[in-house]
Amino acid sequence: KPARPQPGVSTSNRSGSAKMSQMSGQTLSGGSYTPQPSNPPQRARRAINLGSSESDVTSTLLSSASGKSGNTSKFLRSAMSGAVKKTYEVTLARDRLTAVLAD
Repeated sequence: KPARPQPGVSTSNRSGSAKMSQMSGQTLSGGSYTPQPSNPPQRARRAINLGSSESDVTSTLLSSASGKSGNTSKFLRSAMSGAVKKTYEVTLARDRLTAVLAD
């Protein structure tokens, strides 16, 4: 009796390898395999010197927001932008939940 193909898995040569990578722990012949982890290479991390006192940190943050160039300023602008976007998404999600619960 021929084996029934799993839904969403193609046995053709054209897309078989792409579909094979989407399977969860089984091969088409019914055996199991151990997937290899695909960890991307880690970039080296470097500490950012914001200053030694509260006023130094404040001036660094303000200068980065004002458009000063430099790696620290670029990083801080990117971090602030990401924080604003995340807060906006959380606010939208809370508003959607409130609207659903109000009905």
